[in-house]
Amino acid sequence: MTKLKDFIVIIPARGGSKRVPNKNIKLLNNKPLITYSIEYALRFFLKENIWVNSDSEEILNIGLQYGTRTYKRNYKLAKDDTKTIDVIKDQLLNINIDFKYVILLQPTTPFRPENLISKAIDLLETNKEESLFTVSPIEKKIGKIKQNQFTPLNYKYGQRSQDLNKLYYENGNLYITTVDLILNGKIMDKNSYPLVTEGIESLIDIDTHNDFKLAELVIKSWK
Repeated sequence: MTKLKDFIVIIPARGGSKRVPNKNIKLLNNKPLITYSIEYALRFFLKENIWVNSDSEEILNIGLQYGTRTYKRNYKLAKDDTKTIDVIKDQLLNINIDFKYVILLQPTTPFRPENLISKAIDLLETNKEESLFTVSPIEKKIGKIKQNQFTPLNYKYGQRSQDLNKLYYENGNLYITTVDLILNGKIMDKNSYPLVTEGIESLIDIDTHNDFKLAELVIKSWK
């Protein structure tokens, strides 16, 4: 039976950001963005099983204030084109802990359903999956534009929205992956279990200033 000690949580948060400077510590409702993911992890896991991974001392200090562990990544793994898999793999190769799964919480998705962790772990155990990630349905008519011509991708002209072909997108809420898969250079693959999540929590993925404004509106609506 899978137990919580089989998991560690890694929250990767580099110091730089092109579109929103210092995005991961920008205040959202008077709290640094990364704290939402830290506080979420603390509701389910012991502090010693939660890691903040960053090249920024300021971000690492936030983790320390919460009592989590920290991992200082090399500046070479803090560039705009750095892949998350390289960041996580580097950490796993340099820490000495016995565990089976890594839970990846991106700080840019600050809101998560309360039952998400327990549901995901149950699915892993029941289906004996190596990895799992969250997706949300796309309920829009989408297409591509080439040479000023729009081509529908998930519908035909004149088709009702209710009859759209069902499509999903990777929403970034949660990733769970075995250590072995990560050491083989993957966070997920074609066999990864797609856990469907819906609701406003799954729609917020902060990448721009407008995303911050939307997140603030969501918090005000909850209050």
